[in-house]
Amino acid sequence: MMKTTLTKASISVICLLLSLVLASCGSTNTKDVTARDNTNDITNNNSNSSIAQSEGLADVSTSETDKSKTDTEASVTDITEPTKEPEVKLTAFEKLFADGPKLAWDDNKLAGYIDITGNWVINPQFPDALKFSEGLAAVKDSKTDLWGYIDVSGKFVIQPKFTDVTPFFEGTAITTGEGGRYGNAWGVIDKDGEYVIQPKYRMSTFFKEGYAIVSSDLKTYQFIDTNGNIVFNGESFLKAYLFHEGVAVVKGTDGRWKMLHSDGSFSNFGVDIDSGGFSSAILYGYWTASEYIPLSEGWEAKTSYGYYTMLDKDGKQTGKPFDYRFNFNGDYAFVDMGGSKKGFINKDYEWVVEPKYWEGGFIREGLAWVVENKSLGDYKWYIIDMQDNVICDFEDHKGIHFNSGQLYSIYPDKTEIPVPAIKKFSDDPLDFKCGYANWNYDEVIPFIYDEANGFAYDGSYAIVKYKGHYGIIDVKGNWLIEAKFTSFSSKPII
Repeated sequence: MMKTTLTKASISVICLLLSLVLASCGSTNTKDVTARDNTNDITNNNSNSSIAQSEGLADVSTSETDKSKTDTEASVTDITEPTKEPEVKLTAFEKLFADGPKLAWDDNKLAGYIDITGNWVINPQFPDALKFSEGLAAVKDSKTDLWGYIDVSGKFVIQPKFTDVTPFFEGTAITTGEGGRYGNAWGVIDKDGEYVIQPKYRMSTFFKEGYAIVSSDLKTYQFIDTNGNIVFNGESFLKAYLFHEGVAVVKGTDGRWKMLHSDGSFSNFGVDIDSGGFSSAILYGYWTASEYIPLSEGWEAKTSYGYYTMLDKDGKQTGKPFDYRFNFNGDYAFVDMGGSKKGFINKDYEWVVEPKYWEGGFIREGLAWVVENKSLGDYKWYIIDMQDNVICDFEDHKGIHFNSGQLYSIYPDKTEIPVPAIKKFSDDPLDFKCGYANWNYDEVIPFIYDEANGFAYDGSYAIVKYKGHYGIIDVKGNWLIEAKFTSFSSKPII
């Protein structure tokens, strides 16, 4: 019995191997190749041959017949095991083109789209345009002065028929009516250009987590589902913010703030929230997909009793009440006591930077900008850490000073990334140029630009303005995209 079983197993394995080899050989038979790319066929055949040889299966007649069943099965398993594709990590510069060609403007104030080399792939022809989002870009047609949507080839996939539009987000976009037919009413369209919500509202948001907010009078707000139905028993709110992590923050008609859950239930906050709302919550915006209420981190709120407190994701108070407005960024919060008394606290509400600054705010966790007001008109800018150590100042050093307008693109923790700076050439306040320096205030990239914006956090690019046109450079000052555009974002004002 044992001998018979082994013989059948061996026959089965040999048949399987023969079928694999025959299939491999059959793929080279030109009679069987129909409507396929020959180059791909050659590549696939070579690949199969390499795999077979590596497993000792390319020539059955010369293979060892005394291999065990276990070894043979392991070989077959190895052949069929899928190969994992390596993860591709894009630089910040490459991400500019991840959703499609980048919006740019020519000298005639017409918008088009460029590729990563700076060449036009959609010629400048639109009097107004928005960047690509989810594979589509909204553009204004020069003939009708109406908005439509194009794909990455520049072809209209949604014809120009709207008086105003937004980019797509989660498969929908907000538009006003077709050609003024609906006046200023807003609706929601899908990627076929069909209305999923007819334009009948004075205000509408994007859909997020299955719901959008609409208003007919800009006084009260309701939620609708993707079918356009008013949900949550038709309840109206004085204020409402879109869902995030299954919860929406709303202000009822009774003036009280509460948490609305996606199943339609409500829960109260652990404290009464002041009628003005939250002191520093990042609220999801109507026109942008980049803002939301970070419930997982908790947020700050002003209570009806006049003090400020921290709430967790369930709306419960954490920590102790605080008398002044604060705004946590990671482990620290900026505290505004009014006047020239501003500083920073930790999560135990202890001062780590005494309240002595005239103004301030976070750059990123652990780093902040502050302004010291020594006398009327005498302001000193600094970047400090949370031990109140000065990382840098914005004073004049050898004619060079850092550009305080570029605070959020300054990286003291990455000294290899040049700092956007301004260099004065005389006492004339207009006699200056922009460039880049290191943390010792030494010139790194020449001061030849009209504008010098900060580098991306990975140092892969910075946008500069040179002789009246915008381009993109690397950390060595080499052109990634030559300066020949009047704008890279909104319509240029020239």
